[in-house]
Amino acid sequence: MSVLGILRWPSDRLRDVSQPVTDEELHGPELRQLALDMHATMLDRKGAGLSAIQVGVAKRMFGVLQDDSLTQGPHSIFFINPEIVSLSDERETKEEGCLSLPSIFVPLSRAKKVVLTALDLDGRKFTTEAEGTYARALQHEMEHLDGKTIADHVGSAQRDLMRSKLRKVGR
Repeated sequence: MSVLGILRWPSDRLRDVSQPVTDEELHGPELRQLALDMHATMLDRKGAGLSAIQVGVAKRMFGVLQDDSLTQGPHSIFFINPEIVSLSDERETKEEGCLSLPSIFVPLSRAKKVVLTALDLDGRKFTTEAEGTYARALQHEMEHLDGKTIADHVGSAQRDLMRSKLRKVGR
């Protein structure tokens, strides 16, 4: 496993809309290696989730870190070609960070519950029903696949402040 470099906002590559993972890619060794490397990167950077576009791969794939330290330690669940099935009307506002914008936190309103379908790394379709922080992470990573970041949720003045802060922390 290798720790990968993460694209930093305001990189134009973070605006790329990710393309579906093909059947050929799904059954090739590169995708599984990418997942292993993304997992190592999340652990190294202490992140909760990471989309493939954040490491420069414009494919509809992301991982979310799960920590079952009492049983098996941290592992990641990977979502290939995910689709949101439903979002609850009930919303919750919390501060949210992103590995592509280190040290930046933005209060965001998101659906409290989400239902998502995807393929796993073996190509099997599964459905996840999530709420709270897990639902927030899934919605955050889905936005990355569509070329959006937390910076898209704020006005231009706040984006200018974010750029300044990132320069100070040595993007």
